Amino acid sequence: MCKQGQWLKWESAMQVDTSWKKLLYIWTPELLSFHINAIHDQLPSPANLKLWGKTNLGLCQLCHHRHCTLFHILNDCSYSLQSGRYNWRHDQTLRAIVSGLAPYIVEANQKRFNTSETLDFTSTIAFRTADGTTYRNPVLPLPKTEPTNILKKASDWIFLMDEEHKQIVFPPKLLRPLRDQISPSSPRKQRTLSS
Repeated sequence: MCKQGQWLKWESAMQVDTSWKKLLYIWTPELLSFHINAIHDQLPSPANLKLWGKTNLGLCQLCHHRHCTLFHILNDCSYSLQSGRYNWRHDQTLRAIVSGLAPYIVEANQKRFNTSETLDFTSTIAFRTADGTTYRNPVLPLPKTEPTNILKKASDWIFLMDEEHKQIVFPPKLLRPLRDQISPSSPRKQRTLSS
């Protein structure tokens, strides 16, 4: 069979996270079935139906491509590209990311973080000599460490999201060599979440 061993190829490897918790409690049987069959290219795509002898044609019903594989359906159909089906799927993914990040951005914008304060350790560090004399070492105040949460570095975060029907122009100060799709940015600090 030409399908045997195809899942072992590095080029076609998908990230597989089939932990027991997901398999037993999170995924529906339909989602699990789709996931396993997609990994092994065993979904009933027109090309597979032709290979299995279930139909005489392996054509794409939308663009009439002669070899309609799962890859073609999910990524390569010219009709789906021109009609905006891939953009819709892409925009739905962006919206899911934004809805997950939005509560954290709102929380960060409501708080005011002061990173310019210094900590004074002069009263807490004391040294004792061998003869028992205590003295305090003059210690300079240490600057506060930078917050580990990048959202704490600013309190004016805004979202810029590039969707198909809402083409936005990213501010020139935020332009980077890569094309951002979502850009949570801080105008005051002139930084993006990814920088």
